[in-house]
Amino acid sequence: MKKIDLPITQSFASRPIDMHQARADLESGNATQILISTIDFGECSKIMEQARINGGKVIWSTTCLEQKLEHIITQFLFPESSEVKSIRKRFFSHKIMSTNSFSFSSKKVCVSEILNEAERINGKTKDLFAQSVKKVMDYRNAFAHGELSHEDGKGCILEHWIGQAQRDVLDDDYWDKLTEWFSKAHEVADYIKNAI
Repeated sequence: MKKIDLPITQSFASRPIDMHQARADLESGNATQILISTIDFGECSKIMEQARINGGKVIWSTTCLEQKLEHIITQFLFPESSEVKSIRKRFFSHKIMSTNSFSFSSKKVCVSEILNEAERINGKTKDLFAQSVKKVMDYRNAFAHGELSHEDGKGCILEHWIGQAQRDVLDDDYWDKLTEWFSKAHEVADYIKNAI
């Protein structure tokens, strides 16, 4: 498999220097020079690259979840498998479900309505579906529309908008929470797909 490289902008920011303290340190002999920046671009580049790889997986996993929602909707509408229904099912899947007009958000709403119709799905499952899919959508939107940068002393930062400006530090805790929400969303979608 060929590895591709596409144009990517990397943003780095260093801590602001307190010039008054720096001068005092020089005058007192506590410092012999003022370092303008202590960024290790090699390490920062590796961290940024991993964040971009993880962000790509966020986008791809969201696409896979969307396909599960499409399957739930299609199975609910076309439960039997006759040749005529198969033709209609394929038409619906390819000509309606896969269009830009039927957004991820629309599919989420549609599955929620199916859950209200399906008596085999309890309220706890419905709530988990709504909550976890919303979180997945939020993460996906953050990576699709946000700005990734690296700040000296803080690490990788993702700035995005969810109701208001957000600024997330992409540390291990962040990735653990993200992974947990994606796992929940995929698990509940699989459960619903099998229960419908």
